[in-house]
Amino acid sequence: MAGEQFKPQNAEKGEEYWKDKYGAWGRILGDDTYCIRPNYSLHFAIMDGLKKAGYDTDVQAFDTYQGPYIVVGPDIRAGSGMYHIAVQGMGIIRLWLIYEEGFCKIYREDNEKCSGFFKWDDEKKATNEAIDLVKGDKMK
Repeated sequence: MAGEQFKPQNAEKGEEYWKDKYGAWGRILGDDTYCIRPNYSLHFAIMDGLKKAGYDTDVQAFDTYQGPYIVVGPDIRAGSGMYHIAVQGMGIIRLWLIYEEGFCKIYREDNEKCSGFFKWDDEKKATNEAIDLVKGDKMK
């Protein structure tokens, strides 16, 4: 493995579903190789909030170093296998979470804007920051 991340079927399910599941390298729960709700709860909470606000969105696996990203609207990936490149530009809205000493901010890749900082466990604030970053875009 060179940092590849995998999003298995049923990734949106909670901890109860994943607690007894094992992958090729051991337990899935807590393994950042697997892009699942319990391992990346803030990403999935932001996705849920954006969906509730009417946006077409999903959490996409990327790699274990940066973690997954949240895509709003369609996404384009190039390459084969699990580890394929997230194509930049072309109006694709990707939101990346950046962690800094217990706080986070959201980076919007296409226009290089960032949200304000929020505590890593404040899902409501994170969701509001994400909505503010995509407000006015036609990806609803």
